[in-house]
Amino acid sequence: MYTRQESRRFERLLRGCRASAFAALVLASGLGAEEALAQGLPAGEIVVVDLYAGTDQRGALFRVNPATGNRTLVSDFGNPAQGPLGLDPFVVAFAPVGIVVADQRAGTSCNPISGCGAIFVVDPTTGARTLLSDFGDPAQGPTGLIDLYGIVAEASGDLLVTDQSAGGSGQGLLFRVSPADGTRTIVSNFADPGQGPTGGEPSGVAIEASGTILVADANTSGFPSGVIFRIDPQTGQRTIVSDFLDGAQGPLGELPIDVQPGFGNDLWVPDQTGGAGAGYGQLFRVDAITGNRTIVSTFGSDAEGPIGYNQNDVKLDRDGRLLVLDFDAGTNSQGALFEVDPATGARSYFSDFGDPSQGALGFEPTGFAVAPEPPAPLRVLTVQVQGAGSGLVVSEPPAIDCGSDCSELYLFPQTVALAALIGPNSRFAGWTGDPDCADGEVTMDADRTCIANFAPKGKRIILAPDLVPEAEYGGGVLVVPESTELDRTYRVIANVVNRGVLAAGPSVARAYLSRDRKVSADDVFISEQPIAALPPGPSSTSAYFGPGPLGGGLFSGLQGRYYVIVVVDATGLVDESDERNNIGRNQYDFPCGRFYLFSAFCLPR
Repeated sequence: MYTRQESRRFERLLRGCRASAFAALVLASGLGAEEALAQGLPAGEIVVVDLYAGTDQRGALFRVNPATGNRTLVSDFGNPAQGPLGLDPFVVAFAPVGIVVADQRAGTSCNPISGCGAIFVVDPTTGARTLLSDFGDPAQGPTGLIDLYGIVAEASGDLLVTDQSAGGSGQGLLFRVSPADGTRTIVSNFADPGQGPTGGEPSGVAIEASGTILVADANTSGFPSGVIFRIDPQTGQRTIVSDFLDGAQGPLGELPIDVQPGFGNDLWVPDQTGGAGAGYGQLFRVDAITGNRTIVSTFGSDAEGPIGYNQNDVKLDRDGRLLVLDFDAGTNSQGALFEVDPATGARSYFSDFGDPSQGALGFEPTGFAVAPEPPAPLRVLTVQVQGAGSGLVVSEPPAIDCGSDCSELYLFPQTVALAALIGPNSRFAGWTGDPDCADGEVTMDADRTCIANFAPKGKRIILAPDLVPEAEYGGGVLVVPESTELDRTYRVIANVVNRGVLAAGPSVARAYLSRDRKVSADDVFISEQPIAALPPGPSSTSAYFGPGPLGGGLFSGLQGRYYVIVVVDATGLVDESDERNNIGRNQYDFPCGRFYLFSAFCLPR
């Protein structure tokens, strides 16, 4: 009696005979390996592996245009000119080493008719193949057993590969494969209860944003059954996210074959044989936290679009489109890549592998991958600590801890906040270095060097702004008459200059009329004016107060000497190197009941 895995392999072999009837079409189309791509694949490009396309039905790798669904042959696994031959290329992924394809029956023999499986690296430009890992070669680690079913690359570049039949009891293994030399280690043995609930047919594999692993297991306790496992990447410990026989988590499934993280908590899971009607499959949305399921699309329902029969892979493309690969759908049942509306479940053909108008024909497409966005460029942030005081600098997000770690790489154009931690008997004296460091927050659109300056406690801060009234006016303040009437009004002017070495943020200046040289509670407040941010150096801005009531009825009858005082940074918004030079003043005499501009015209009282 055949196991279910053997029955399915036998079915595929029979179906492969059908492909020979179409071989002449492939040759007539001129779609040989010599027409492999002349350039690499941009982000968003789609590649699909097909079990029975290519020379001698040994499989092929296609490129699918993400805009049109049109196909081009990249690598013919039956063409020795492109490298070692394949026999059953089944799933594909993008990895730092290139396009990686898991072939179920290539490699060293497990039985008289096939190998134990192999991982090939395919050059997207030429279609050339190299053998990375032979799952029948014990020199490269624990061996597999024909049923390589899922593949994905970790952030480190290591490959995760599921084998449905490997392991001592044939309940499947999750391998980690080195991209450097193809050596294998076992991450999780699905027959080992010490690693959590056991499985029976680990299939599709994916990685969550946190780095944890998801595996769809299509046969945990006989048919129908299946679960989605979450697996610790270090220990291989398994927990169940969703049990497709647990009605408390939603509609039941029969054969969950793949899993793909979506937006938020969404997981997309195709169930290959479930669904209403003839059981042609269904697509679930699964909550990654609760495991609760809803059915999004039933592939046996023509009300939702073209009928599907055997869904095997699901992905989101770079535009957020939900794509599902069915190896039995489409023209002449040669397979199709569906686009599915996640809101309504409506389906349409994106690429029909039996339609010659869309390019090279396929015969049983089983796996696909979407070219990821290129990694963001990295920029170097270097921190230096200077001065006679002491202190450390840390960053958010955490990376720099200077002290000891003063240089780190950050993604372009990430924003990094630096915090100065003041040491004993010290004070922070400001940021220097790259101009973008001035406020302690840098944008990593270029390499940056920031210098944290620490001074001994009690010392005046040198590296800071210093706002002062411009000295070219008498006492830093000028009063200009606004009219010629006897009781004229006047405008107070103060030019504000930043004499410090760092930029000053926005501030406020205030003007007062006082009987003495000091600002006190009995002074007359004239008005206040905002002062714009000032870079260090000679730049200045004029603060105008008025036309103000420095004459007219309000000051009629004033006699004696008064002072017009302007206070720069009156509200203390700016930390300055010298807080003692913010006041400008000029004296005026009122001997005659009027406010004269020049005190020489009147005698002091």
